Amino acid sequence: MASVGICVFPCRADIEGKRALLASLATNVTEAISSTNSTYGAGPADDSLLSRELCVYIFTALTFVTIAFILFKIFVFMYMCMLSSVRLHNNMFNKIIHLPMKFFNVNPSGKCTSTCRASR
Repeated sequence: MASVGICVFPCRADIEGKRALLASLATNVTEAISSTNSTYGAGPADDSLLSRELCVYIFTALTFVTIAFILFKIFVFMYMCMLSSVRLHNNMFNKIIHLPMKFFNVNPSGKCTSTCRASR
């Protein structure tokens, strides 16, 4: 019943190989970070297309343009909604005014006005 050759825990050689791989990876990453920091901390390179100050100005301008566009959309939407609401109520009022007198004899005027007021 004893099983031979089945290893429950990973072999020691496997662990050592993985440790060596991780150590070399960590060394490569550390070297890459140190080389990046040495060139990045020195300031903008001479061959860069845009200076840092110009990038800040462009970002600020784009931010303000975006905010202005969003506010414009909000006001246009609000204006269109108000315009459609006014047209709807004007049409409804004109239809009620032009109804025959029999409608007002059958329906009390309070019911009609309360319907118009409730929809506003």
